[in-house]
Amino acid sequence: MGKISHDQLVNEVNEKGFVLIDDSNYKNLESPIVVRCLKGHEIETNLKSFRHVSFSCPICEGAVEFKKPTSVPEKQGYRIVAFDQATEKCGVSIWENGKLIYCDLFIFNGDMVSRLCKFRSLLEDIIIPNWKPDFLVFEDIQYQNNIMTFKILAMLLGVAQTCARSHEIEFDVVLPKVWRSGLGYSGKNRAEEKALARQKVKEWFNIDASEDMAEAILIGKYASKFHKSNRAF
Repeated sequence: MGKISHDQLVNEVNEKGFVLIDDSNYKNLESPIVVRCLKGHEIETNLKSFRHVSFSCPICEGAVEFKKPTSVPEKQGYRIVAFDQATEKCGVSIWENGKLIYCDLFIFNGDMVSRLCKFRSLLEDIIIPNWKPDFLVFEDIQYQNNIMTFKILAMLLGVAQTCARSHEIEFDVVLPKVWRSGLGYSGKNRAEEKALARQKVKEWFNIDASEDMAEAILIGKYASKFHKSNRAF
């Protein structure tokens, strides 16, 4: 099928529950168009992708909205950003001169490649330009009897490392048993370790954090405690 008229394009977009915002560059199936979902999110796509049965608003699906945070404090010292990274839930904590100044949990939906792209965008479009970190710390991966999970986490760690290197930001990777030992605790199994992480964050920071956010906070605490002393990293 060749190029369709503007009115046909409008009708096709409307039938799928979207509004056509801009088709000024539309020439064929792969030309860029801008559509808006029912919640007001504007998405640049093309007719080929839009016609796919699985097409939906990536922001409504859980993609990070890449907007500058409204509460980024002016940088006053050395900033460390710590990640308890995963492709679906990513905990982040930000430290300045050894003090916790921010923590959050980012949730990524979509297929594996989409989630990897969203994680990289989290780093490049939010963390690095807005928080201006001096040092990034990522949790190392461990084999947990699931080769596919190990493979995906390895790819994610590779994305994290190459992104840090490309932006010339110092970084390192720390094993879970190392940062837990550095903070003086360990659990008998994974469930106990995660429960202890939430308990420690509540005890030390009075924050009721999810498992993923709690571990990101503790990784950051470990990094802020040991990084400058050269006892670790």
